[in-house]
Amino acid sequence: MAHLFVTYSRRDETWVDELVALLTDRGVPVWIDRSDMLASAPWRREAEEGIDAADLVLVCASDFSRASGACAWERSVAENQGKQILEIEVGTHLPSVAPRLADAYEQTRREEEWRTELRVRSRNWDATGRPRQGLAGAREQRLMRQQLPIGPVGRPEALAYLAASRRRTVRRRFISAGSVFTVVAALVSYLVTSSIQSDWARSNAAQAANYDASNWQIRSAATHPYNSLETAATLGFDEAAVRSFAIEAAMEHPVPDDAFSVPAHSLRFRSSPVATTVVVTDADGTSWVRQSAERSVRTARRLDRSGPATHPDDGSLSVAAGPGPAQLTVRRHDRLLRILTVTERPTAYRLSPDQRWLAVAGTTGVDVIDVDRGTVRTRLAGVQSVRDVAWSADGSRLWGTAGTHVVSWLVRHGALLLNSPGKSYQALFPAADRDFAWLIERSGTLSLIRLADGAAVRTLRLGGTILSAAADARGRVAVLTGSGGDLRVVNLATGRTRTLKVPCTAGEAALTADATTAYVPCLLGDVEVVSTASARVTRVLAVPKDEAASVAVVPTTGRVLVGGYDGDIYTYDDQRRAQLLHTLKCGPIVDRIAMTPDGRTLLPVGDGTGNIGCTQEMVTHGGHAQWHAVIDAIPDSVLARAAAYDPAGAEFAIGYSDGTLTLHPQNMTPREVLTELQGPVSGMLVAPALHSGSQAQLYVATRGGMVERFELCPSCLSNAAMARRAHAMVERGVAIGLAHWLPDKSVPTASK
Repeated sequence: MAHLFVTYSRRDETWVDELVALLTDRGVPVWIDRSDMLASAPWRREAEEGIDAADLVLVCASDFSRASGACAWERSVAENQGKQILEIEVGTHLPSVAPRLADAYEQTRREEEWRTELRVRSRNWDATGRPRQGLAGAREQRLMRQQLPIGPVGRPEALAYLAASRRRTVRRRFISAGSVFTVVAALVSYLVTSSIQSDWARSNAAQAANYDASNWQIRSAATHPYNSLETAATLGFDEAAVRSFAIEAAMEHPVPDDAFSVPAHSLRFRSSPVATTVVVTDADGTSWVRQSAERSVRTARRLDRSGPATHPDDGSLSVAAGPGPAQLTVRRHDRLLRILTVTERPTAYRLSPDQRWLAVAGTTGVDVIDVDRGTVRTRLAGVQSVRDVAWSADGSRLWGTAGTHVVSWLVRHGALLLNSPGKSYQALFPAADRDFAWLIERSGTLSLIRLADGAAVRTLRLGGTILSAAADARGRVAVLTGSGGDLRVVNLATGRTRTLKVPCTAGEAALTADATTAYVPCLLGDVEVVSTASARVTRVLAVPKDEAASVAVVPTTGRVLVGGYDGDIYTYDDQRRAQLLHTLKCGPIVDRIAMTPDGRTLLPVGDGTGNIGCTQEMVTHGGHAQWHAVIDAIPDSVLARAAAYDPAGAEFAIGYSDGTLTLHPQNMTPREVLTELQGPVSGMLVAPALHSGSQAQLYVATRGGMVERFELCPSCLSNAAMARRAHAMVERGVAIGLAHWLPDKSVPTASK
């Protein structure tokens, strides 16, 4: 249903409520967010859908809204979708302005009617598996297509919907033109068609009811996670994007995968961090123990002799409650570092052993907070009224006590190879031996690390500050950029280094497959072409508008690609002339261009990645390149620092400045979001499997001093595969006594 979408700050709620009441009295349908889940993935999906179906977006402007990230995000989505936007300053005299706003909405509604109709219909059509029924007729298609030049149509299903409608219309006209039926036959055909349409209507109504029920449970993922997972388990029968979003939302909040019970209440951890044993103490001082690895054991045994409580805190950080009821104060060496505002009044909190993360328990779940950024990265669900928390010794798990249960969540999915909070890793690239990689530190150190365990086997200390680094795919030559136009060419076999000056601030270079030539982008300038043999600039590639931000070289052809500051991507012919390959919507800065080994698939990322319509992937089929939108809106960041493909191009990863890592299959959805890295993602390396039969490995380095290994699994990223995972999570919840199978009548069953 079309409506007026209102974006506002919660602090202006009183004035906004008065405005909404006046508009509603004048018959204006208003969409206004009353959710308390700001910045969560479910909230963003609901807001996107609300903007998607809106004829007009009203911005209630104030100092509070201008400082609000959520308001800025809503406005950005509206602009990207080409919505008409009105702005009104909070505090304006309402009785005089409300009639004008109502008139403006009505005029816009008439102008936007069929454009909004197209967006809503195509979204619902995609949500029900793209059935033949519900497509637009010839007149409706004409009206909808007239709206396309007005602005971006948004998600690609809009064009797919029109194309499917057109095909059906052509088929029907063909049949009609060749028809020789009599009037009686036509009447019979009409009656039969009416009956079929009634069946279609009933089928659509059933699908809509199922989807509405699913949506309701998905939106309650944080408070009823097992209900949402059970719903997600029913959504894997096709790969429609809307089902992907629903499954992702259900799996957004991790649930425990281990639990055991103690015949007592008010349990506290006697020892933390948790090593080989989990020891808890009840209100009477009696202790209970279970081996931490005994995940099949559901009970604890009583300890006859309890030792002293151990909660070592040898780090520089300390946390205390206050000053507000839902706030915590973090100090470093007794000096105030920051004040954290948490979801609810804390019942317990504990720093991780490396002091990077803070677990904060409450009555409805546990927040895992990135201490450096001061933001909630993960919300753990599945139990309520958590009384105490403790980390595992390696920081991969979090334990909690709730009632008579002791539960455990897995909070790290990859293998942590290096964890050095005091270091800043700038890049990660291949070595000559595929079992190793070069890790580059900002401080000027290059380390050859073993991919199996992260151990350094060789070190080159060059000194100075390294701002970026690149190397050829076989790890022979590295090109390092520093401040003041310094450019260093390093022979990685011998360690020999030669330095040259470039007349600019250089960005990350790209090398040809034979490592003889490096292309160095001068930020806001042209591209310097450097011979690695002589360490000299041999020529310059002129970049239109002097907007070089990044450069890439296709390994198989040597073709050069340059990313710009306005979303432009250029390619160069044999005469070294720039040709515009594509312009990304929203004009984002293209900081990186990732590609498959054959160069047939490209993914430009940078400042703006994740914004709706800003991120696009190029896929080449039959010599023709097609660009597809990638939907990757994430909670905290739209600045992508790195991206990479698996060798077959079946999966790609994007790393963001807040440490978020997203994994996508070739068809882009569903995605997996990992939030266990700290610091901006600065480098990615895809390497062959460590062991035969396993998947390719993704190695990720951050400027927060972390290197972690993840397994790439394209077959795991599908609606069917993730629905199976959701079902397995519910099964595990039942096995450990935290979930119960829902009655059949309460589980929405999607219809095919």
